[in-house]
Formats: sequence, structure tokens, C-alpha cells
Amino acid sequence: MAFRNWLQVIGATPLISRSCDRGVAPNRKNTFRKVRDFPHIGRHSRRGWCHYCYEATCKSSPEHMNPLNPSFAADIEDSFARQPIMNLLGARLSLVEPGVVEITLPYRADLAQQHGYLHAGVIATIADSACGYAAYSLMPAGSEVLSVEFKVNLLRPAQGETFVARAEVIKAGRTLTVVRADVFGIAGNADRELVATMQGTMICLRNS
Repeated sequence: MAFRNWLQVIGATPLISRSCDRGVAPNRKNTFRKVRDFPHIGRHSRRGWCHYCYEATCKSSPEHMNPLNPSFAADIEDSFARQPIMNLLGARLSLVEPGVVEITLPYRADLAQQHGYLHAGVIATIADSACGYAAYSLMPAGSEVLSVEFKVNLLRPAQGETFVARAEVIKAGRTLTVVRADVFGIAGNADRELVATMQGTMICLRNS
């Protein structure tokens, strides 16, 4: 059964909110809009419909994520600097916002596998750290973050001069936070290619 017909059968009427700054105002014509009209959710919906904008406010937008810790950015930078593995790899924080973190890593031959592609373990490492810090940005002051689990899909050989892991919080909870990260290979001409994606769960440890 088609997605539209199925919603009609169960009596659901998903309207696009007027308050979504990336959507459009609801009316009978644009209740269902193709995903190309919503670039902020394009990668989340294989069916081609916006699942976020059915709500009163677009939850995928970072401006709707309120950090509980006013100094989250400084705390993330301090925590990142204390990670020996990030220093070993040569990775750096390139973006820190509420619910969103990017980690950038220049390609090095000593981080490659036998074919010269960036090693899958390195890709998973920067994606995991990006996920952890994206979750950490929404946790209370004095908390710590640890990974509970994650799954990585390696989509193509990791080629590029630079790699960027961009993580965004999907759902922030009191204890567990679900995060998604995409890892891009960036060539010399600035072309970006998606090489891997991760979904992980992070736990908030509160210091007593």
C-alpha cells in the first residue's frame, strides 16, 4: 500500500508546520512534499517524505536543541584535547554546536590500509568521537559521556585529502542519546563524497 494511502486509512494527517523554518506552511496541496524540498532531512527518509516536519517544530534543526551546559563548547574542547588517540591521528574539532559536532582528519599514508584507503578503524574512531561529543553537547554540566554501542556502514573506499565526520543528535534522553554520523572524503577540488555512516548510542554519566 502506498505511504499516502496508508496514512489516510489510519486517519493520520501529517501537516507540515508553519513554525518549521525549513518547511512550508500547511495546506491541502503541500501536506506531502517530496524530500528534495527539505534538504535538511533528505538523508533520513528513503520513502521521500519529511518525518520531522509533521511535528509542531522541526526537531532536526540544531537551533531547537537547547544545551543544558552553558559552557559545553569549552568542555568539549578540553575533553577532546585530553584524548591521546585524537592527537595520534592528527584529528581536530572543526565545528561544535548544540547537538552537532564535526571532526576533521587529514589523510596520512600511515593511517591507510593495504590499498591506500583510509583504514576503516580510523573512520570508525573519528565518527565515534564525533557522535560522543555531539551527545555531550546536550548533557548537563559535570557529566561524562561514553559509547554504549554503534553500527558502521562503509559505503565506499575512503579516498580523499581530508576526511570530515559530522555527527548530529537524533534523540537526546536523560541517560541515553542516539546519534548519527556521516563521514565524508574531501578531494583537492573540495568535492565531498560520503564514505561511511554510523548510528550510535551514548550514555550520560553524572558525577555525584
